Amino acid sequence: MTEFWRAVVLHTGRYSGDLVGVHQDLQDLRRDDFDRWLGLFRATVEETAPTPAAANYLITRAESITRNLEAALFEGAAGDGSASSRAQRRK
Repeated sequence: MTEFWRAVVLHTGRYSGDLVGVHQDLQDLRRDDFDRWLGLFRATVEETAPTPAAANYLITRAESITRNLEAALFEGAAGDGSASSRAQRRK
């Protein structure tokens, strides 16, 4: 996770993992988990970012990543959009 966010923030290019695959493996992951995560992320960044511009950049990037990840994981999925529904779709 550290390498992923380092690559996002610092453009290191060092993250070579499978972001979608890692999330597909989470058995109980649901679409609304992303809203909760974004809320926590926003609150943390607003408290810790060195400048408002930095906070805005990080939040904008996180929102974009979230939209793309949600689309990859949930759009077109059968059922309720849970990990188990995605697992059934992959079979």
